[in-house]
Amino acid sequence: MDQLNKFSSSQKTQIGQRVLLYFAVVVVLASFMFPIYWMVSVAFKTPSSFTNLPPTPVWQSATFDNFKRAFELAPLLKGLWNSSVVALLGSFLAIISGALAGYSLERFEFKGRKFVKGWILGTQLVPPVVVVVPLFLLFFQVNLVGTRISLILANATFLTPLCTWMMGGFFSQIPVELEECARIDGASRLGALIRITLPLATPGLMATWTLTFIYVWNNFIFALPLTDNATQTLPVIMAGFRTDRGIAFGAAAAAGAITVIPVLAFASLTQKYLVRGLVQGALD
Repeated sequence: MDQLNKFSSSQKTQIGQRVLLYFAVVVVLASFMFPIYWMVSVAFKTPSSFTNLPPTPVWQSATFDNFKRAFELAPLLKGLWNSSVVALLGSFLAIISGALAGYSLERFEFKGRKFVKGWILGTQLVPPVVVVVPLFLLFFQVNLVGTRISLILANATFLTPLCTWMMGGFFSQIPVELEECARIDGASRLGALIRITLPLATPGLMATWTLTFIYVWNNFIFALPLTDNATQTLPVIMAGFRTDRGIAFGAAAAAGAITVIPVLAFASLTQKYLVRGLVQGALD
């Protein structure tokens, strides 16, 4: 009887812990998803129903006028193209340079290696706003301000240390003996890296690429001073929904919904690799 009571007590404790865990997950998800839900609901509401209490259900006042007005007030198609080019190329350059640097730090022994690792990790403590002015002055000297190239290079430069640190952790999980076997069979070090190591590190590459892509897509600090009317990205365009009557909340919400769609699509395509990569990185 005592053992039965102990078992039931232990089972109740496990059930209680599981309930608390699920409750915490629901609270966290709700805190992240509610702003997105509110933005999408406002995007489909009429201006008269924005401030109703209690809120008017979306299906009672659904309209596409806000999306039409968003395209009238701002060059969203141009911003979508600029953001896509900058995010894809900027994150790709950061991944390439970060993967090569991370591989070098994990596979080569040299003096000051630990210091370099610590310095790379320490650069992530520097906020982006600190390097905006130096980057602006540098790109101004070479006549790149107002071009997509400046924004691509700025984001790639700032994100390379993060990619180096993350990819180094993934490469450290791959046995070096696999590369040595490939080199015995006649492959060069670069060939072993391309044919053996990189395929095994695909989850890490995709996870890092997804995180850097989202960062570049949402970046406002670099995009504001380094772009002009022709090269503005969506975050900069989103800040300009003002009319002579104030902020166009419906159009801004519609533009925000349009801005979120490519990121969600990209994350859904890489979700499998993202989960595997983050779990593998957590086990490092």
